[in-house]
Amino acid sequence: MITPAKQKTQGEISVSLDIKNTGNRKGDKVVQLYVKDKVSSVITYDSQLRGFELVSLLAGETKKVTFTLKPADLELKDKDMHWVVEPRDFEVLVVRSLEDI
Repeated sequence: MITPAKQKTQGEISVSLDIKNTGNRKGDKVVQLYVKDKVSSVITYDSQLRGFELVSLLAGETKKVTFTLKPADLELKDKDMHWVVEPRDFEVLVVRSLEDI
């Protein structure tokens, strides 16, 4: 869940999800949050790691993981070499590793 769905350039965005251990043993999993810029005024990386968390789960257990994206997490250097947050759309990906993208 992403809240709010739309935000101004200086606001924070919360990304939360439930992680469930479907196995029958305790396990640990690293959850990674990536942001992809859909359209920007300059060339950016395809995706950028903006958070990660190690989650320990008992067999069958579910936990909520929450990340907070701050304006600095969405900044880029514009053509004049100033750090800015452009008003635009982003894709948010929560994966186990970069290979899942």
